[in-house]
Amino acid sequence: MPLPMLRPQRHRTGVWRLRLAVPRDLRDACYRLYGARYELIANLHTRDHREARLRAASAEDMLRQKLEVARKHTAGMPARLSDRQIAALAGMVCGRELPALADVERIADFVGHRDACRIDKADAVKWKTELQCKGRHAGTIRHIMSCCRGLWGWGIVTGCCRARTSGTV
Repeated sequence: MPLPMLRPQRHRTGVWRLRLAVPRDLRDACYRLYGARYELIANLHTRDHREARLRAASAEDMLRQKLEVARKHTAGMPARLSDRQIAALAGMVCGRELPALADVERIADFVGHRDACRIDKADAVKWKTELQCKGRHAGTIRHIMSCCRGLWGWGIVTGCCRARTSGTV
């Protein structure tokens, strides 16, 4: 008997999502891989029921692929990702990382070059001051600077940069 298709469910915020229960034998692996022990949830990013039904098939496919990766992880086999899974993972990462990359582009435009090793503490302080003059909120400035600090820290760890440029900025 084929497995029934999952139905989209409306979250209390009005956004439709798809929920898939995790089998008992895969719960530990799913928790390690995805941070979800009992169910995997895919946000359908829509408030329209018709659109949610259209998006449900691809979201269900993604959730079942996640279960398959967890199954392979449990069996000790290396999980081989399909091109579609790689694209989906890249999209999830880019969705989180693109704002940080935009901040890096802004400081590069401000200092006039793209070499992170040439940015010194004085450049970072000038940029922070300019953000303050533009009326940016202190929390926003702190977030932007932390993104850049993370990038500079990565440059030091990988040997691309010599010294931390924004230590106390």
